[in-house]
Amino acid sequence: MIQKNDSISGTDTASLLAVSSELLSIVNIITLPAEANYNYQEFLNVLLHAATSPTDSLESASNDLKSKIPNTKIPSADTIFNYIKLNSIENILSSFRKTNNEIFKMMNLKSKIHDIAIDFHEIPFYKRYINFKIY
Repeated sequence: MIQKNDSISGTDTASLLAVSSELLSIVNIITLPAEANYNYQEFLNVLLHAATSPTDSLESASNDLKSKIPNTKIPSADTIFNYIKLNSIENILSSFRKTNNEIFKMMNLKSKIHDIAIDFHEIPFYKRYINFKIY
């Protein structure tokens, strides 16, 4: 019987974050508008921080990063939501699938069980936007 691996070490988490950042940059999880005030890595930093820290929203993640590294360009949650809504769910999901497949191969996760989820839902405050969180 395959045992479920409920936790990974800090080193594994850092490695997974680095790999995820690199892969998401390659597959371009979203396409930024030509007139975007932020580059792709600045956008991705907030998404990955929201996904891997105790902050439970893009708003919290953006504010947290702004307080920790004040001299860095960090997009607000509203800016990120605006960028996301310009893209299709199908393209975002396709990017996640490609990224997950590569992560499974690179981190030798094939014979282990892990809980991984993407949560797409409407939040009443952001009715026109789609929020996603990587667990």
